[in-house]
Amino acid sequence: MNEKIITNIIRNLSAVCAVFLVLPDLEAASPIPDISPVVWFDAKDAGTITGTNPVTQWSDKSGNDRHATKTANNSKPKKTTNGPNGQPIVQIRRSGGDDFLAIGGSAFIAKEHYYVFRSKNNNDRFNYYGGVLGHTSGRGSNYLWQHNQPYFHSNRYPESVKKNGGALISSGNRNISPVNTWMVLRLTVDNTNLSPKSNYRIGECDNYNADVDICEIVAFDSVISDQKRA
Repeated sequence: MNEKIITNIIRNLSAVCAVFLVLPDLEAASPIPDISPVVWFDAKDAGTITGTNPVTQWSDKSGNDRHATKTANNSKPKKTTNGPNGQPIVQIRRSGGDDFLAIGGSAFIAKEHYYVFRSKNNNDRFNYYGGVLGHTSGRGSNYLWQHNQPYFHSNRYPESVKKNGGALISSGNRNISPVNTWMVLRLTVDNTNLSPKSNYRIGECDNYNADVDICEIVAFDSVISDQKRA
């Protein structure tokens, strides 16, 4: 997929998210007033990122004040302009310490996730276990990449994934190859542990991470119906 198409996808994703934001004065105008993101992180909105190397805060645009901050000394997430068409991204790397940003604010559950990201690996694979957005309360309603593969770990598969608007994948290892090119991924976790959690992280799932570049993250506490997604 070329960068122009990816750029349009990113722009469209942000536009969708803007519609999802439910503000009291605009609620009647929203086509889906009963659904809003639990978190929304948008790297191309430069004002939401504090620091460069390392990033010390990535501010939540959902209106829920669930900002993601650097809490570990050896965590060094970095802001670069290596995204599509030179757009800003946040890069997560394992070298020198497990990079992540801890999400604060009130507890929540992220059931349905949308990411604009890529694996930063010369080969078509994830270079370790991990994820883009996950919690540290075990594998239930969570997921992990499979080390050195372009799919997910069998210990806990997502309920389903859908890449770049393609076919919904809800069986097998949820292969999303190629993973080292920019993509929009819709990911739905399973229902085994849907209690609200206060330990979500950007760049980690269940205390594991891999090398990824992240443009945007949007998550919802329930599955959006096909009618509302259309």
